[in-house]
Amino acid sequence: MAYEILNRFIPESKYKTKAPYHMIPQSITIHNTWNDAAALSEISYMTNNANMVSYHAAIDDRYAVQAIPFSRNAFHAGDGGNGKGNRTSIGIEICYSKSGGPKYAAAEENAIEYVAHILKDKGWGMDRVKWHRDWSGKNCPHRILDEGRAQSVRNRIGARLAELKGEKVPSKPSAVVRDYLLNGDSSPAVKILQESLNKTGVRPPLDADGIFGDATEKAVRAFQKSNNLLVDGIWGKASQSKLDAILANLNKPNPPAKPAEKPKEDEEVKEAIVIGSSADYGSAEILSIRTKTGIYPKRGLPDNRLEHVYLVGATKDGIDAAKFTVLSGGTRFKTAQKVEEYLKKM
Repeated sequence: MAYEILNRFIPESKYKTKAPYHMIPQSITIHNTWNDAAALSEISYMTNNANMVSYHAAIDDRYAVQAIPFSRNAFHAGDGGNGKGNRTSIGIEICYSKSGGPKYAAAEENAIEYVAHILKDKGWGMDRVKWHRDWSGKNCPHRILDEGRAQSVRNRIGARLAELKGEKVPSKPSAVVRDYLLNGDSSPAVKILQESLNKTGVRPPLDADGIFGDATEKAVRAFQKSNNLLVDGIWGKASQSKLDAILANLNKPNPPAKPAEKPKEDEEVKEAIVIGSSADYGSAEILSIRTKTGIYPKRGLPDNRLEHVYLVGATKDGIDAAKFTVLSGGTRFKTAQKVEEYLKKM
């Protein structure tokens, strides 16, 4: 394995809040975190806060850290206290998901390995692998879904499971099969990428040696930025689709010169849920789903005046809005209570 398994179980005194029910697991639910913290930090934060939000394990580029036994439930699926996700599914958080990059890619690979081992140990098939979205409709695992790699990740889990069971599988997936390339890769696919980027006029031209190094990553980031793509230095499905379109246009006979399209401006945000800290996210999540309103830290709010702001653990200071719904309590627990009472009145 490329990672070390660590047990950092929450104290039993926390079971009442974070894992109150005995559980016979029926599935595995995969999540992407909303920050760039390491697995040990994720587990430490989850253990020490007073929120109900919990999960069984967090995985990064070095460790798979388990915090809750698989024989107890965790509140990670957003489908309520008696929902099948929260009561019967093993919750796995993949770390470094906010910004992506090589550390995230390694964490995702480790998560695939970890999930495949659980499936094998329990005699399960791929039908037991779920996304957070399957339970609550939330866009999670957001990085996997936004990058259009849901099927690719499922295929890689399935291939590894078959390998662990001793079944005949194709040769070990290359960078092309895993659907992305990143710094450190070396393959014919990288050489094709370098040659293709050179055709688009990248400066300085890349040495097409088949090695994805710092110069290639810099060119990839520049390409992503100029084409309004997620800038993470990883060559994935969205980047390849854009490159294919550009090359197809270049290969047209006598193509008419067209000015570059201006990027579309973001739609103006009118409503927002503002949290005081990441500890308030669990309280805000169901409110977000019910109201179809985005969750923001105060520092991440758009510049325009907002029509309506829900305050969940945050204060009005520095926020420009026509209307406020104050759901902040003196403690995280009181804030959660206020949100719950508000939802009951909706």
